[in-house]
Amino acid sequence: MEFVRRVCLDTNIFLGIFLEEKDKVAPSLQILRLLSNGNLEGVVSSISLIEIATLFYQKGETQKGKKAVYPKEMAETFNDRRSKFILC
Repeated sequence: MEFVRRVCLDTNIFLGIFLEEKDKVAPSLQILRLLSNGNLEGVVSSISLIEIATLFYQKGETQKGKKAVYPKEMAETFNDRRSKFILC
């Protein structure tokens, strides 16, 4: 039986990085690295993706906002096609 380590990714994981919040960047990137190398599988709610997209649209970064609502493209934003995101 295979054991899957699945984590729910809250909006704050991404916002900490995008907003460059000093106390959140390192831990958030560590979680994304675990996803990146296949140690974890991430679950992202559609509401979180919309919140992230809204942030980009508010900053005038339309292309990033469009990518944020598609988990596969968001993984590519982090330069890794192996990342697993599940939309719920």
